[in-house]
Amino acid sequence: MTSAVAERLHAALLEDRTRGREAVRALQERAARDPYLKTTADSRMLGRPLFLAASERDALERDLSGLVDLLLDLPDRLFDGDVAAMCDMTGLDAHQRAAVQATWRDRDVVLSRADLLRGADGFRAIEVNVHSSLGGIDSGPWHRAFLSQALYREFLAAEGLAYVDPLDGVARALRSATQRRRLGDRPTVAIVDWPTTFPLYAPRLRRLARLLEAHGFSAFACHAGELELRDGRLVHGSREIDVLYRIFLLGDVPEAPDLLDPILAAHASGTLLLAMGFAAELVGNKASLALLSEGVEGSGFGDAERALVRRLVPWTRLTLSAGEGLAELAVRRREQLVLKPADGHAARDVLLGSATSPREWRAAVDRAIGAFWVLQERVRPLTELVPSVDTGDLGFDEVEVNWGVFVMSGRYGGTMLRAAPAARAGLIGAAHTAAIGCCFCEA
Repeated sequence: MTSAVAERLHAALLEDRTRGREAVRALQERAARDPYLKTTADSRMLGRPLFLAASERDALERDLSGLVDLLLDLPDRLFDGDVAAMCDMTGLDAHQRAAVQATWRDRDVVLSRADLLRGADGFRAIEVNVHSSLGGIDSGPWHRAFLSQALYREFLAAEGLAYVDPLDGVARALRSATQRRRLGDRPTVAIVDWPTTFPLYAPRLRRLARLLEAHGFSAFACHAGELELRDGRLVHGSREIDVLYRIFLLGDVPEAPDLLDPILAAHASGTLLLAMGFAAELVGNKASLALLSEGVEGSGFGDAERALVRRLVPWTRLTLSAGEGLAELAVRRREQLVLKPADGHAARDVLLGSATSPREWRAAVDRAIGAFWVLQERVRPLTELVPSVDTGDLGFDEVEVNWGVFVMSGRYGGTMLRAAPAARAGLIGAAHTAAIGCCFCEA
């Protein structure tokens, strides 16, 4: 279905080549000047959206919800409920472990984004991020950029295609949780980053606050160093906070562990809703995906669960406690594997075996054994053609796409796209100046 829709869109762009060229150019110009379309300094918009059939969207919702549930259940399935033992396997220190243990059962809000590559045999999840600090949460304006151009707007309407805004899913999950907690009609949401990173991201976080305000919340952005505990409530100045929407990561905590004290105290008193709890990093990282990929073969999983993981997750292994056997396998299968830091992001420090010399690969694998890295089967994505006006005229570029599919408390929450030229053959991420885009689905 989706390739046929893309072909029809390309035909619509080419039918009146001048109109098509101007529509693509106007889209690029809007992306360059509109602050709501900025993700990184070098980001640019894809020249068209990608598409999902209703059946594909529903299957992704079902499969990814199941996958997130399995990740959240890993301490019970693999460690007999010992959360601290799983913390050790994923590299968390004592302060981070304490935060995870204090909030482990807090599941009021579960937000996730799986990074998928679409291969010949369907979608494969190369990473599953479980957190409130998900890139692309604020990507709703991207689809409005397409709807601002008559050619795209007319085509999407004629095809019966609609957009799911990730922020709608976030707001729905927050609203459901605040209603259960009886936090009032307009709960106060603090979007909280860390003192060292807040100056970099403050403008974007304030835009996110304005978007949440439009969804009926009282929202503002700040950093953890500005928060205090007063009469059992977490406060920012004179404002009492109902919901802490966490942007900072557990990886920031070692800089100033005491900044967590008022947050954890307010949570323990029952006056603060976390979106999300600190268990997010425990299950939403590459190490946990590797533990699931290997552990699902054991007796603690049912046949349907094994089938789900085998279908959706590429072979992935954690190198922390691996021995010489895994190292030798990695050397033999270099062309088919990728080596990644377990806590990495934006495709930084990722090595493709096929793009690395045997000597360099062997050295990298040896360094990874006994450390927090993962080896993963490389998924080779199908390529997409997207319109471009880089040469002045309307043309089409071949790209590889990372599909960032959101699932918010069990429901499909939209898709953000990152794409890189197919000729570059490999890494797709913010660290490699990927283009950004969005996805429309059958209504």
